[in-house]
Amino acid sequence: MIVEDEKIVSEDIRASIEKMGYSACAAASSGQEAIEKAGLIHPDLILMDIVLTGSMDGIEAATQIKDLYEIPVVYLTAFGGDDILQRAKVAEPYGYITKPFNERELHIAIEIALYKKQAEARITRMEQWLATVLKSIGDAVVALDKEHRITFMNAVAENLTGWSQEDAIGNKLTEILNMKGQDLGDLEKQLGENVIIKGLTINLIEDRLLIAKDGAEVPISDSVAPIKEEKGEASGSVLIFRDITKRKQIEAEIRRMNDELEQRIRDRTAQLEASNKELEAFSYTISHDLRAPLRSIEGFSQALLEEYRENLDETGKNYLDRVCEAAKRMGTLIDDTLKLSRVARFDFQCAAVDLSRMVRMIAEANQKNYPEGTVEVTVQEGIIVQGDPHLMKIALGNLLDNAWKFTGKAIQPRIEFGKTIKDDETACYVRDNGVGFDMTYVDKLFGPFQRLHTAEEFAGTGIGLATVKRIIARHGGRVWAEGEVGKGATFYFTLPS
Repeated sequence: MIVEDEKIVSEDIRASIEKMGYSACAAASSGQEAIEKAGLIHPDLILMDIVLTGSMDGIEAATQIKDLYEIPVVYLTAFGGDDILQRAKVAEPYGYITKPFNERELHIAIEIALYKKQAEARITRMEQWLATVLKSIGDAVVALDKEHRITFMNAVAENLTGWSQEDAIGNKLTEILNMKGQDLGDLEKQLGENVIIKGLTINLIEDRLLIAKDGAEVPISDSVAPIKEEKGEASGSVLIFRDITKRKQIEAEIRRMNDELEQRIRDRTAQLEASNKELEAFSYTISHDLRAPLRSIEGFSQALLEEYRENLDETGKNYLDRVCEAAKRMGTLIDDTLKLSRVARFDFQCAAVDLSRMVRMIAEANQKNYPEGTVEVTVQEGIIVQGDPHLMKIALGNLLDNAWKFTGKAIQPRIEFGKTIKDDETACYVRDNGVGFDMTYVDKLFGPFQRLHTAEEFAGTGIGLATVKRIIARHGGRVWAEGEVGKGATFYFTLPS
């Protein structure tokens, strides 16, 4: 839009700008007319003469247009005095050309004015977007200048501090934020030295209390970051803080629950220790009380056989032999049961254990104990684990005794000890070519007193494998078996690294 009170000049300007490719949407000859047409048409740019007919000059018209419609103005005037120039600045013009001017000067002024308007529009949109983001986030945000004066506060900051942005802007941060547990002088020093000068992002002291305008105390967690210009220099800082009341409540509840859980564990541990002591005392009492009548049964039965054998027929002798054998089995069962109960009470001493060497020693002892049959024993060298040496000796002893027993009827008995990968784990194994077992009943193998063969076929009480399982479990590992009737069995166990 062209605002010019001389019609010839106005037409000349119209011709020039249309020649440049612009469109002159309207023309006005007075300030009032310019304001009215600007409101109706909203042109992209106004070319404004300063000296106009009527009571309102171009500067006053441009000022009102700026306030009402934010339309950019370029002054075209023959007057360039300092007083006029100072007045013209009030409307924040996008250009100032003195008459007479050529088309190139006018073209440049128009292009610069339109570009500046587009740039300001982008900046305005960005500012609006940032303001919306800052208002919508859940943390309190306070922006500060280099002197630590407040330039912005979002709604969350207003709610927490009790100060409105309007009242807070321009005030020093220490005049608005009252912190309990924080020297405010030290806070300003940190803002100056670390944030503004060094450009660091810092976390302020934890467990601080923000004292709001009404005196309410709110626990907060906060941090400060620099606001950097294009050259990397800090032009201010931004303080971000949040109300951590709920977090404190949750932490207190977690501590209370942990304390309660620890107390329950202590109480339960004490109960278990007491129960274990009672069970141990009971086990030894039962052992002692059972052994006495068993000794009597076995002793008197043996005496009858020795002193009154001639008075007994074969049936009576057979009965007494069976009574003696049952008494012996009962004594062995009591001993094995006590051994099983002691496994859980051993003090665990972890060390490097050479299982290969241990298996060879147990095998040599078994060869001496069972000279009637030679068993071929193969041992993989260098199998070393972390565990309790005493417990591992008991476990391997039971596994080898088990293999030795069930290969007793094999033509060429063989036992193998080694290490392999099973189910992505490193497992040790004891393999034999004995009688094997039906996998249907594999779950019964490691239960106390569970047997897959009769005592007449193979001696034993059914405690050995239960002891192995308990020992491996104490190490944090697992044990399992695979077998086939008539083709032997393999017992695997794993130990943590």
